Amino acid sequence: MVRLSSIESLLDRYAELAGERARRLRRYAEDPTVELGDDDFEYFVRSHRLVVVVFEAEWCSPCKVYKPIFLEVARRYSGRGVVFARVDSDKASKTADNYHVDYIPTTLVFVDGKPVDVLVGAMEKNTLETLVLKYVSPSEHA
Repeated sequence: MVRLSSIESLLDRYAELAGERARRLRRYAEDPTVELGDDDFEYFVRSHRLVVVVFEAEWCSPCKVYKPIFLEVARRYSGRGVVFARVDSDKASKTADNYHVDYIPTTLVFVDGKPVDVLVGAMEKNTLETLVLKYVSPSEHA
């Protein structure tokens, strides 16, 4: 026979898990990007067909201007066959060096794990959207 306290305990655990999932979904709605570092960068870009990555740093003023633009475009196009990621070039200096990131912000586009496009500097929303749409398949434009 199942005890009432066991059922109550299960219900409490379910409510806790549901609350955590809701918190994760709210966080994702605010920032759908993935933070990458030296340890996981290569694996991540090779694991997704289309990845748009911005190299940035906390102290960088143009990065601060560009970040809300990058996040807005990421919110709009995430789930349409493109994944957005951010790399702190100070913390992931090996990765920044491997991809010759000399100035920040730098936005790189990877298709099937290979870099195919790069834009240096903060850009306007329509420029970033044009870059993304260049690689998103037509069926995913909607």
